[in-house]
Amino acid sequence: MPDLSGASALQTIQIGYNRLSGALPPAPATSSPGASMLCPNQLHAPDATIDAEWNIAAGNPWWGYAGGGCDEILISRFDPD
Repeated sequence: MPDLSGASALQTIQIGYNRLSGALPPAPATSSPGASMLCPNQLHAPDATIDAEWNIAAGNPWWGYAGGGCDEILISRFDPD
């Protein structure tokens, strides 16, 4: 993913389902909380600060719901509780 620091008006990013991989850049400061989607893709946050920024931008752990791990198949359970 490219550096987004120059995107001074970017409020949302929807890049799920694109087979992207690599390190995430810092989330844009102008991101609307909860409005972005990064998964499923094979992305990783290089440090805790970037991870926390994307958690805010995505409105949940950026890699999916708890236990999802950015994996479309495992994001929900196979059997109901």
